[in-house]
Amino acid sequence: MREHEAVNKSMGAALANEFVRKFYAEGNIAGAMEQASENIVAFGTQSMKYAVGKKEVQQCLQEEHALVAPCRLFRSKLKEYPQEDMCAVMGSVILRTTSEYSTILHQITLMYQKEKDDYRLTGIHLVRNLHHEGTYRMICSNMLSGLMEKRHSHHKSPESNILSSHVHSAFVTFRMSDERPMTFYSDELWSMLGYISGDKFIRETGEKLTELIVEDFREDVLQSMRRQLTYKDVYQVEYPMRGADGRTTWIVECGRRFERPDGRQMYNGILLDITPLKQASETLAYQVSYDELTGLYNKTAFCQKAQELLETQPDRNFEIMCLDIERFKVINDLFGEEVGDRILRYFAAFFREMKLESGVYARIHSDRFIMFYPSEGRNRERFIKSLKLLASSFTLGYRVMLRFGVYVIDDRTIPVSTMCDRATLALMKAKRGGIRDCEEYDETMRHYIMTEQSIVNDMMEALQRGEFKVYMQPKYDAATERVVGAEALVRWIHPVRGEISPAEFIPVFEHNGFILKLDQFVWEETCRLLRKWINEDRNPPPVSVNVSRVDFYSTQLVNIIEKLVQKYHLPRELLELEITESAYTDNPQQIVRVVKELQQRGYKILMDDFGSGYSSLNMLKALPVDVLKLDLKFLDDKNETGRGGNILNSVVRMAKWMHLPVVVEGVETRQQVDFLRTIGCDYIQGYYFSRPIPVEDYEHLLARAPSFRFLERNRSGLTPRTSRSS
Repeated sequence: MREHEAVNKSMGAALANEFVRKFYAEGNIAGAMEQASENIVAFGTQSMKYAVGKKEVQQCLQEEHALVAPCRLFRSKLKEYPQEDMCAVMGSVILRTTSEYSTILHQITLMYQKEKDDYRLTGIHLVRNLHHEGTYRMICSNMLSGLMEKRHSHHKSPESNILSSHVHSAFVTFRMSDERPMTFYSDELWSMLGYISGDKFIRETGEKLTELIVEDFREDVLQSMRRQLTYKDVYQVEYPMRGADGRTTWIVECGRRFERPDGRQMYNGILLDITPLKQASETLAYQVSYDELTGLYNKTAFCQKAQELLETQPDRNFEIMCLDIERFKVINDLFGEEVGDRILRYFAAFFREMKLESGVYARIHSDRFIMFYPSEGRNRERFIKSLKLLASSFTLGYRVMLRFGVYVIDDRTIPVSTMCDRATLALMKAKRGGIRDCEEYDETMRHYIMTEQSIVNDMMEALQRGEFKVYMQPKYDAATERVVGAEALVRWIHPVRGEISPAEFIPVFEHNGFILKLDQFVWEETCRLLRKWINEDRNPPPVSVNVSRVDFYSTQLVNIIEKLVQKYHLPRELLELEITESAYTDNPQQIVRVVKELQQRGYKILMDDFGSGYSSLNMLKALPVDVLKLDLKFLDDKNETGRGGNILNSVVRMAKWMHLPVVVEGVETRQQVDFLRTIGCDYIQGYYFSRPIPVEDYEHLLARAPSFRFLERNRSGLTPRTSRSS
């Protein structure tokens, strides 16, 4: 293949070809500079300003060559534009790197001044916009892929098409005035502006360079040029230019001032069409700043905009509010993701229509939105009221509920992302509390952050070091008050902090997913203990283990439990599984499928915290559990004669009608035990009989108690149901 070609074999073109060969193909910087004048100027691809003088220009070229070396000069296309006492040579150069197969495109302009019978190189301009290098590669890759399908056709080479389609530039000479009349311009100028001929271009534009610039930009461009030319002979400006059909072409113009032999000052300019790069840049800017589904800002752009408002309005008070949709996953599961997306766009439309001054809105992920707004004028109350009204107006057949968390910005020194985290913490408090739908961040939450982080920092090593211990809380027969089983619970015995409450670390582990590892540790330790007790002829009663809501997202849940039971050769009735009602409401379809499979394999399923959800009876109809566990929180201030006692009595009676044994936990007094016995409760768990105790203490308890099987005693009405109709 030819190394390079010249369109014009005149003196300027010949010198330019020689420069390209020595500079790119040979790396001979000194040879390329042989024709350079003493006051030569150069502007490289990474230059922030022109290099002036042979020494500086040579250094500039050395740096430029280092950026592409080692490389092979694959093709060059050069064209000369001669004038009375000077000429410009413009062209495109394609390089192939040898260390990594890729194409590099350079747009090159060389300016020569005639001195007697010779030409001296007075200006060098190289263009390779590194800011858009990724865009160049994408364009080249896409075009080359398409053209490979036509490799046997008679089309031009891929590189020629790339140059003609994506590297448009023109050369102009003009006099400096407000209109900048051109004394010379290359044909590429009218071509890239969409004119069908040079004559039409002359008729419609009058050959005045400034008149081509979009009017709103003209004054700024002229001021910028004059300001730059006050201190040096070179300039660079960017502006939109008006095309033949009214379209806008974005231009980067680089030029220099020079003096003709007759003393007149003139200007040479190189006009580079950057429209494809501008459009690609704008597209990429949108993608990195906006949420694709809703059209709102994403979190990064939100933080930037909020920071700008904080800096420009230092005396104004602002708040950040975070909100999400309660049980959004249930909505997706029940009605489909398309409906879920429609709800998100429904709320996003509300934010887009807000006309609040200095308000910024974003969707940061999933169903979570965040707002930045001035705190005056009861904005918070109006937001919450409007959004709750909006939620209730969505036609779905399901109550859409919102929770809110607010951070009143009282410390502007912290990053906006941290402010968002504080609003999120307040939201989490609102979600955990369940009573107030909006909470405001306070300093106690900062302690929560530090505590949570310390838990996260220690959790993995704590599991490896054996700091997590399995405790047993016995379950008692309400009639005989004998031990009939236990629930395996986990305790964290920290070497420095001592015993850490499960209320501190369990929510953190559920949030970050570590609960999966911790649950499996408890399951295996429980299986190991059951096997140990069987080997010791203790005839142990069943032990129930907790299966968290996060566990149900694992497609391997059933296999994990089965492998443990098989590993320790356990009868399946010895390992019982407790799930929470909230786990069902989070992921109903998956829960039902997994529970049915576990029951088919012989496991008993206990529904923990029954009655704590919004649709307990619906859940009971859909989910085939074997045992109900109730908490004494049903009672009003531990008073069994109030409404809570009546509700508890009704639930126990309903369970008996459905042939479901009932375990009541949280029992602390003799009075409560007697009440539960009178309403027909089967089993009791709580501090009155025993708090969670170490395994050794539980073993001593078993040694003193007679052995029998939990839920298999031959008492009328207590055998777990075998069908829904029984």
